[in-house]
Amino acid sequence: MLTFINGSYVSDDFLIKKGNVTIDGENIISAGSGEVSGKTVDLNGNLLSPGFIDIHIHGAKKTDIMDGNADSINRLAVFLASTGTTSFFPTTVAADTESILDAIQRVRKASQKPQGASIDGVHIEGPFVSSRRKGVFDPSFLRRPSTSEYDLFHDAAGSLKVRITAAPELEGSAQFFRHVRMRGGCVSIGHSDGLEKDAIRGLENGANCFTHLFNAMRGIHHREPGIAGAAIDSSAYTELICDGMHVVPTIVRMVFGARDPNLIALITDAMPAMGCGDGDYSFCGSSVHVKNGKVTEDDGTMAGSTLTMVNAVKNAERFADISLAQAIRCASLVPAKAAGIADRTGSITPGKRADLIVMDYGADIKEVYCRGKKIYDVQNGNNENDTDKKGV
Repeated sequence: MLTFINGSYVSDDFLIKKGNVTIDGENIISAGSGEVSGKTVDLNGNLLSPGFIDIHIHGAKKTDIMDGNADSINRLAVFLASTGTTSFFPTTVAADTESILDAIQRVRKASQKPQGASIDGVHIEGPFVSSRRKGVFDPSFLRRPSTSEYDLFHDAAGSLKVRITAAPELEGSAQFFRHVRMRGGCVSIGHSDGLEKDAIRGLENGANCFTHLFNAMRGIHHREPGIAGAAIDSSAYTELICDGMHVVPTIVRMVFGARDPNLIALITDAMPAMGCGDGDYSFCGSSVHVKNGKVTEDDGTMAGSTLTMVNAVKNAERFADISLAQAIRCASLVPAKAAGIADRTGSITPGKRADLIVMDYGADIKEVYCRGKKIYDVQNGNNENDTDKKGV
């Protein structure tokens, strides 16, 4: 057993409270108690937070989910822990069926021997999306939704949770959305040029989320709310890339004012340049350029981000003028609920996995625990499980 003492913690109702938190092995066994069991970790007045959950990430540290092997994905998971991410959904891009299947199988293999952040699922972004809102995707790989192809993806994922982004206006989408939900998957509406009515139909057929709100979707017009307007008016979850570039601070503040914050899931949509600095990279088969953290193609199209989850939390707190605890909820419990894994992680609740961050009140990370094991300690300046000290 291990008890965190002399600090505060983010309670399961997302208030900051004084008290001890005790874990046993991989799980939390008590929160708020004054009792001390086993060894202790002195928080020194810092805050114990639930770990962050990134349900939309394509890679980091030059590892691309589409071509990374199980070992490189696990090294990526160790790196992500240093940024506060304790669980993630490796995310594919539009590609041929075989390439997506291969990526899912490698993700599944990596998930079976977790070394850093846990891999609780896979996010299939495309290929069933609109060519008019393709973003960086290669249009030759975009196609109509196929239930039989989804079944291949679902079966390849094994016990991993499956999320898939799809456009509701495409032919066959209604049946497709229902089929995904019937098989236990989650559908997120995105990369869509549809109208409000298309989004509403998608929600009626089982979609529970919108992919990166405002990005790669029809925006709001005062006589046609579009996909973005439907998202804001709905009771579904919405992903939000809170880097100040994909969605500027004014709009972030408007979204938090218009929506229930408990429906806003912070994501990174990070690509392989995350953690590498400015320069030229490749993503989705295209040359992309990173300058001051912004990722673009030659024509200026944004192509993912270099955002980390901890910076997303800091930005949300600052841009939207919300509490630190609320920003943490948007990076932990909300994405856990959107992805269907809130029964195992996402809050400091007895019985849930001990995925925890020790941070100060400026959200600067001190230590990170995944499944009850310390993975990162800022005093050491590295990840404790990282056997490759030269980097991921």
